[in-house]
Amino acid sequence: MSNGQLRILGILLSISVSVGAGAQPAASQPATTQPAVAESAGPAGTDTERIERLIALIEGQNSPAARRTGVHELLLIEPRAQIQTRLLAILDGANLPAQTAIAEVLAAEPHHLDPRFVDPFVKILSSSDEDARMAAATALAMYPDDSGLDRLRAFVADTEQPLSTRTLVIETLGRLARRSTVALLVEWLDAPESTLRECALATLERATGMSFEGDADTARTWWVSERDLPPAEWQQHQIHRLVALVRQNRQQLGALETRLAKALRTAYQRTPDAERPVILASYLKDPLTTVQLLGLELVEAQLADGKSIPPEVNASVRGLLSTSEAAVRAAAVRAVVAQRDPADGDGLLAMLAKERHAEVRIALVNGLGYVGNAGAVAPMLDQLERPDGRLESEILTTLGRLAEREQIDAASRPRVVQTLLKVLDRCPAGEIVKRERTLWAMSRVADPQFLPVFVAALDARESVGVRQAAVRGLAVLDDASATAALVTATADPDVLVRRQAVELLARWAAKGADDGVVQALFGRLATSQESDEAIRQSAWDGACRALGRRPIQDIERWMAQLPEDGASRARRAIQLLELEAQQLKTPETRAPLGLVQARIARQQVDLGEIDAALTSFDGALLNLHQAGATEAPAVAAELIRLALLNGRYTDVLAEGIRALNPPLNGQAVWDGLRETLEQRLVPEHAEQTVAALVLLHDVPPIAWPEGVVRSIEEMTGKAVAVLAEVDARRVNEWLAALDANPEDQAAKDGIVALGVRSVPALRERLRAIVTAEPPDAAAERRLHDLLKQVASGWLGFAADAPREDKLKALDALNG
Repeated sequence: MSNGQLRILGILLSISVSVGAGAQPAASQPATTQPAVAESAGPAGTDTERIERLIALIEGQNSPAARRTGVHELLLIEPRAQIQTRLLAILDGANLPAQTAIAEVLAAEPHHLDPRFVDPFVKILSSSDEDARMAAATALAMYPDDSGLDRLRAFVADTEQPLSTRTLVIETLGRLARRSTVALLVEWLDAPESTLRECALATLERATGMSFEGDADTARTWWVSERDLPPAEWQQHQIHRLVALVRQNRQQLGALETRLAKALRTAYQRTPDAERPVILASYLKDPLTTVQLLGLELVEAQLADGKSIPPEVNASVRGLLSTSEAAVRAAAVRAVVAQRDPADGDGLLAMLAKERHAEVRIALVNGLGYVGNAGAVAPMLDQLERPDGRLESEILTTLGRLAEREQIDAASRPRVVQTLLKVLDRCPAGEIVKRERTLWAMSRVADPQFLPVFVAALDARESVGVRQAAVRGLAVLDDASATAALVTATADPDVLVRRQAVELLARWAAKGADDGVVQALFGRLATSQESDEAIRQSAWDGACRALGRRPIQDIERWMAQLPEDGASRARRAIQLLELEAQQLKTPETRAPLGLVQARIARQQVDLGEIDAALTSFDGALLNLHQAGATEAPAVAAELIRLALLNGRYTDVLAEGIRALNPPLNGQAVWDGLRETLEQRLVPEHAEQTVAALVLLHDVPPIAWPEGVVRSIEEMTGKAVAVLAEVDARRVNEWLAALDANPEDQAAKDGIVALGVRSVPALRERLRAIVTAEPPDAAAERRLHDLLKQVASGWLGFAADAPREDKLKALDALNG
C-alpha cells in the first residue's frame, strides 16, 4: 500500500470521527508519545516555570509529537488569556514547526481558538511547508463563527496566491465534512480557474462520500436537496455516506494488500535460493503489516521444509516480537517456535507474563508446548484455574505436548493430574472442544488415575474427538482391565476409534484372550462389516495371536467361522493351519502334521500358488509316509497330479517319490490319478493329457504294476486319438483360410508350428487335390511345400510327375 493510500485512509477515518461527533468536532487526544519534560495538568493559577518549559518544548528541536504534547499541556494552564497571548507570540514569529504544532492542536481542540490567531494562520497558508499549510487551513476552517472560512474563501479567490496552495486549501477543507465547508466547496464549483473547479468537485465527492461522476451540475442539484436539512439529519446522512466510503476504501485497500502479498510471494518464489535471504529480510523490515506477515509466513514455511534461516533473518524475526501490531507479534512467535529451540522457552514464558492481546497469548501458549520446559507447567496450571475460553483449550494442548516431551517432572505431576480431572469435571458435555482437548492432554500425561475416565469417555454419546483421545489414552496405559470397553469400541462408528481399539486388543491378545475378544476381532474381518483394510488386518493379526495360544480344536472351531470366501478365506485358513502345524512338530505327531500340511497345500492350490503347494504336498507326503499313514498314496497322487497339470513334473520329483522306502502302493497312487486323467480326455485338454500320460509311462514316480502300465498305455491311445481329431480340425481350419487367401501367413505359421502332427490332415487334403479332376496345380504345390516343411526327410514329388507316382509318394509318407 502506498503512503498516499494510507494517507487517504487516515483522512477518511478522521472524517468519520469528526462527523460522528456533531456539528462542532470534539477535541481529540494529542499524540501518545510523551516528551520527557511533559507534565500533567497542575492546579489552577500561573506557573511561570512550567509555562517556560512548555514553550521551550514547543519551540525547541523536538519531534512533532513532542511539540503537540507541549501545546496540549500549555492549553490546560490558567489564566487562559495569558496562554493565548504566548501562543499568539509564537504564531507571529518565524518558528514554522512550532506554528504547525499549535495549528494542529487547535484544529483538534477548536474551543481554544482565538480570533487573534486568524491573521497568523492566513500568513502560514503562504509558507513553503505543506504540513504547515494544511494545519493552518484546518484550524481556520474550525472557527465556530465561520470567520476562518471567510478568510479561506478570500485566500482561494486571491489569484496572487500560488495555485498549488489554493488547491491545497480546498483539499484540506474536504477533510472536515462540516456543512459550512461543504457549502464553500460548492461555491468553488464556479471558480474562474478550471483547476480550482475540478479540485473542488473531487474534494466535494470525498467530503460527502458521494459520486457525481465529474458533473458539477449533479453536485449542485444534490446540494440543493441537502443544504436545508436539520443539523441532526444532515449529520446522519453524512455519517452513513462516509462510513460506507470508509468501508469501501478499506475493502479496496485490503484487496490491494492481498494482491501485493501475492505478487511479493511470487517474486520470492522466483528468486534464486542464494538471493532469498535478502528478499526475506526486506519483507520483515517493511513498514506494512501485510508484508511483514508474509515474511514471517515464508520463514515458517522454510523452517517447516527443514531449512535453516540466516542469522540476520532470525534477528529480524525476533525483533518483531516487540512490534506494536498484535498480528505481527503472534506471527513472530510462531516463527520463533518453528525453530524448535528449547532455549526460547524461558523468553516466551516471560513474554506471556506481560502480553495482554488474546491472539498473541494464544500463540505463546501454543509455542510453549513445543519449546517450553518444566518451568512452564506451573504457569499453565495457574491459568487453568482462571478459565479463559479459547486460551484454556490451548493450555490443555500445551500440557499434553509438554507431557509428550517429558517436561512434566515428578513434583508437578500430581497437580497436573488433579487439575486435568477438575477441568474435565467442570466441563459440560456440550463443550466438545474443551472435552476433547482435556482427554487428549490426559492421554499424553497417561496417569493410571485416568483409566476410568478413558473407559467412560468411550461412550457413544461422547464426541468423536473425545472417544479418539480416550482410546489413545487406554493404549498408552496398556491396562488390559479395559478390555470389555475396547471390545465395544471395535464397532465404533468412527474409523480411528475402531482402528485403535482393534490394534490395542490385538496387542493384548498375545497375552491371551477369551472368546469375547476373539469374536470382536472376527467381527472386523469381513469387508461387509469393516471397510478399512488396516483394521481388518490388525483384527486378523490379533485373532492369530490369540488363537496361537489355543488348542488345535479351538483353532478348528474358529476356522469354521471364517467370514467370506475366496482368496481372503484361503489365506486366513493357511495361517490358522500353520498355527496348528506349529503344535504338531514332534515325532509322535507326524501323521496329523502331514494331514495339516496337505490341507495347507490344497488352500495354496486354490490361491494359484503352485510351487508353494508342491512344497507343502511334498512335506505332507514325507510325514505321512514316515508315519505309515494310509493317506500317503492319496497325497502322493495329489502331488503328482498337481505337478503334471502345471508343467512341474520333473525327473527330480519322480525320483524323490520312487526313493520312498518302503515304496508306495502303485495301484493306490494310480487310482488317485485315474479319474482326473479320464476327465481330461477331451479336446481342450488332450495335448496336456497326452504329455502327462507319456511322462507317467516314461518317467514313472513309482514302479507301476503291470496292470497300471496297460491302463496308462490304453488311456494314452485314447488321448492321442482325441488329440489327432483336434489337430485335424485345426489344420483344416488353417487350410480353409489358405483357400480363401493363399498368402495368409498366420495360417501357414500355424501349420508349421504344429509340425509333424499336421501331417495326416495335410496328406489327406493333398491326396484329394491330386485325385481331383482337374487337379488344382497351385493348391497342390502349396500343400506339397507345407508337407515338405513339416515332414522331415520326405522327398516329395515333382509337379509334373504322373498321378500314380504322386499317390505312391503320399502313401510312403508316415505321420
